[in-house]
This record gives sequence, C-alpha cells and structure tokens, in this order.
Amino acid sequence: VHKQLKEQSGHESPSKQRRHEEFHKLEEEKTELENRYRDLNAVLTINANLNYGLTNRVKALEVQVKELQVALQNKEETERTLLFHKKELERKVNELEAELANEKK
Repeated sequence: VHKQLKEQSGHESPSKQRRHEEFHKLEEEKTELENRYRDLNAVLTINANLNYGLTNRVKALEVQVKELQVALQNKEETERTLLFHKKELERKVNELEAELANEKK
C-alpha cells in the first residue's frame, strides 16, 4: 500500500531516481559519442579526398620531372654535338688559312 501511494504521488524511490539519472547521463554520452564519431568520419573522408588529390598531383609532378630530365639530357647531347662540329669547323678553317698562307708565299 505504501509503495502504491509513492508511485501514485509521482515520487520515485532514490535508487530508481538515480538509475533514471544515470540512464539519461548515458544517453547524453552516447549522443555525444555518436556526434564525435560522425565528425571524425567527416574529417577522415576529407583527409582521404585530400590524400587522393595530392597523390595524383605527385604522380603528375613525377611525370613532369622525368620529361624535364629527358629534355635536359637531349639539350646536353645537342650541346656536345654542336661543340664537336664547332671544333671540326675551326680545325678546317685553320687548315684552309694555313693553305692560303702557304700559297701566298
């Protein structure tokens, strides 16, 4: 009878009230954790997208570096070839000048 009167009057027992408060506290913590999980998931998604973009950019830059290395190598080979031809022409000019000098004597 006493218990029924307490329930009817709207008063909970202290242990029931504590459990009720603990339940609400746990519900709040659960909601907070779910929100943090959602936020972290969003950050991870953004991070993954940035990593994908950066990886593609790095690959493109690696291709450009290789192209520049080939261009530099071609330039150096062309310079060596031109220098060789220049020396050959200088040698021929010197020979012709020597021949002309001998003919004038």
